[in-house]
Amino acid sequence: MVFEESPSFEDIEKEEPKEKKPFPAWLKRVLLLTVAAFLVFFLLIGGSKLGSRSAAPIGGLDGCVINKSGSPIMAEVSFGQQSKQTYEDGCFFFAALPVGARELIIHHGNEEYSFQVEIIEGQAVMLGDLMID
Repeated sequence: MVFEESPSFEDIEKEEPKEKKPFPAWLKRVLLLTVAAFLVFFLLIGGSKLGSRSAAPIGGLDGCVINKSGSPIMAEVSFGQQSKQTYEDGCFFFAALPVGARELIIHHGNEEYSFQVEIIEGQAVMLGDLMID
């Protein structure tokens, strides 16, 4: 039978481990050059396409909404397509706004207040306290 001709566990344990042959040096070089070629291709071709898309210049905006007595007011603040609720201290911050002059709108209760604001590239325009009410 086939099982009678197969080696026992004892025979297998006595055998010397077979030495694994490493990759041939030429195969290592071919693999390394292939990976390097793909990286160069990606950086030159893919990177140039990414770099050709110029991002629109942006700036930021912050301020605080207060009433006539100087107390903070919770309100909704809108600037272009973005809208936020003020924090408990009445302050707000928009991090990425397109550069240019636009209208800042504050919604408080049934009232709406607007302020003309110019966003400057790479800067956070600080409005300070905006008094409403």
